Amino acid sequence: MPKSKKENILITGGNGQLAKTFNYINIDQHKIIIPNKKLLDITSTNNCKKYFKKYKPKFIINTAAFTDVGLAELKSKKAFKINYEGVLNLVKLSKKYDSILIHISTDYVFDGKKNSHYLESDKC
Repeated sequence: MPKSKKENILITGGNGQLAKTFNYINIDQHKIIIPNKKLLDITSTNNCKKYFKKYKPKFIINTAAFTDVGLAELKSKKAFKINYEGVLNLVKLSKKYDSILIHISTDYVFDGKKNSHYLESDKC
């Protein structure tokens, strides 16, 4: 039986605490790519396009985020750029490359008490 090609898993936000936990995962059938924000700036459409074109990820796990809630209120434009525009770039490219996007949110958006999937229209 021919050896199957390893599928790429792209994990954004490589310098963050959550992304760093993926460094310890070893999945034989996948290649895990964990760039820091200097290598992959999700707010840059062109940078994202280049990354998707080069790696053609089957899965994207988005851990990149502006997570300091207090500071986000003071730097709302920067928080919006990362937490909305950056995610939108990933969504669009995931569709184009037929990738599966997993977006990890915090309890500052939803409290985790719902017994089903969250929707964008759910109360924060």
